[in-house]
Amino acid sequence: MSKLLVKRNRPNIYRLVGVIFYPGITEVIDPAKISALKNHPAYKEQLALGVMTEVTSPSLNKEKDSSPTDTGTTADIADMSVKDALSVIRETYAIQVLQDMHQRETNNRSRRNILSAIMDQIAELKKPPKKKAGGSEAEE
Repeated sequence: MSKLLVKRNRPNIYRLVGVIFYPGITEVIDPAKISALKNHPAYKEQLALGVMTEVTSPSLNKEKDSSPTDTGTTADIADMSVKDALSVIRETYAIQVLQDMHQRETNNRSRRNILSAIMDQIAELKKPPKKKAGGSEAEE
């Protein structure tokens, strides 16, 4: 199955070819959307400007095939080193994507530290936002 992980380096939400990019990591699974993104001039511009980056596993780049169609990268944390997977998890803010990562990791490698990091990130995202000190809400 083809996947693409894209990191949005801006605080706003961005939509392109039916994909919603949140700040941090967004996972694109639909091959048609991946193809549409890769060929879209706005996506290419976002990549060139550094507004978005495609997340890959540097540990797999060492085994890169010389074929021009092989990027030598992975978008599945189950195929990444622990260090790379933890980095991706920390920058993923979509609970559904994290749950999908957890399922794939459970089915493939079941690394406890990765599974724990995913669950910790989900728990953090489910917490209610903290109130700012000196807020306008009066105590009773």
